[in-house]
Amino acid sequence: MARIVCVEDEQDIREDVAEVLAEAGHEVTQAENGRRGLETIVAVQPDLVLSDITMPDMDGHQLLVELRESHPELGDIPFIFLTALADRKDQITGRQLGADDYLTKPIDFEMMMVVVESKLEKQRHIQAQRDRQLLKLYTALTNTEHLIPTANPAAAGRAAAPAMAPMTIVSVCNAEIDLTALHTALKEEGHAVFAFRSGREFLDQASRLDPDILLIGFNTTDLQAPLVVNMLRRETGRTYPVILLMPPDMPDFPVDNTMRGFDAKIRAPVDKAAMLQQIRDIISIANDDADDLMAAL
Repeated sequence: MARIVCVEDEQDIREDVAEVLAEAGHEVTQAENGRRGLETIVAVQPDLVLSDITMPDMDGHQLLVELRESHPELGDIPFIFLTALADRKDQITGRQLGADDYLTKPIDFEMMMVVVESKLEKQRHIQAQRDRQLLKLYTALTNTEHLIPTANPAAAGRAAAPAMAPMTIVSVCNAEIDLTALHTALKEEGHAVFAFRSGREFLDQASRLDPDILLIGFNTTDLQAPLVVNMLRRETGRTYPVILLMPPDMPDFPVDNTMRGFDAKIRAPVDKAAMLQQIRDIISIANDDADDLMAAL
């Protein structure tokens, strides 16, 4: 069962869509316009959204833009347009805004269910890949023969930070965030570090690098972080623990382990010690999750 939000101003169509989805075993929440749809999506945090385009108050395009820009933590929710606008230009506009698919009215409910199940299956594949990534981290963490000690404590009697197994760590950010000292510290701990300025260049290399952790600035030279993370999952089916690097002047917004897209955040200028601790915290969480996953197998 998946949580699905249906945003449609025509009540008969909205109820028909909801009925078909409910009969397939999904939990459906309805919204009658884009404004109400946005509130519902933020509250429900669904697995998928179906939305009309032409609606009062806020149309479907505005809804998608507002969702992606104001709620980047929800940026990886599959978004499907249901609309009578069958013109090719309208379809291109929807996809440029980040829509995952586009179905025309009158709705072919059989086709709708094929598309919905396909998108949900892809999300399940992404989660399965994340579980495999956790197992990979778990294996590295429990393989103590390969642990590399961290620097000696600065004062006698002070406990050293836990050693981390060698990992592949990728950073992606523009020049507004300086990670030189952090890269040096990570390399000194034995990690392989790869740095990119361009989000698109990283996406082109992501499958080859297969990083253990991704450090990404909100702004890269070409794409913003929420879009990079969303495209990473859509184009490669891959997912990694992600730390968001926020510019100094960027307004704060909550990002924590329960929200989509990012596992942690840290604001520039990046404090080397704080970042290393964030990485250790994420590894610790991954270790706990992998323990739970191993116990369930």
